[in-house]
Amino acid sequence: MKRTIYYFFLLVLIFPAIDSVFQLFHYTKLNGSFLPVQNPVFTAESWLDNSFQTQKEDYVSDNLNAKPLLTRIKNQLDYSFFSIANNNEGVVGKNNFLYLESYIENYTGDNYIGDENLNKTSTTIKNLQDFFAKKNITLLTVFLPSKASFYPEYIPSHYTKKK
Repeated sequence: MKRTIYYFFLLVLIFPAIDSVFQLFHYTKLNGSFLPVQNPVFTAESWLDNSFQTQKEDYVSDNLNAKPLLTRIKNQLDYSFFSIANNNEGVVGKNNFLYLESYIENYTGDNYIGDENLNKTSTTIKNLQDFFAKKNITLLTVFLPSKASFYPEYIPSHYTKKK
């Protein structure tokens, strides 16, 4: 039994390397904005100052065939066990509601841009409406509620609404 567990974990550890060499499976690519990591050029100087090793490690990690699968598994485990949303602005609210932090800040007023900026924006929109009206085009401005304003009861308690 111990030997079976040992071989199972060994296989799990070396699977990404084997899959990268033989490309046993094809995975759906990750969505988002990524900068590709370039394969570093080996030089004696880069080897001695340790930059080659670091760049090569980043390149290999970024180009693993199983990276999309492993990233999705890690993100799901983080969310399921630790309530962590692996997103720059992701916030996990009560009852596992997901919010963007900027929407919560809009709702609480923490990122209020001020009356002067609101007046400038309103004037700009009005000028655009007038411009298009002269061309017989109606410009309709619609403000949509965010998830935070629609479901404020699920916002985490440490984001308190300013009154």
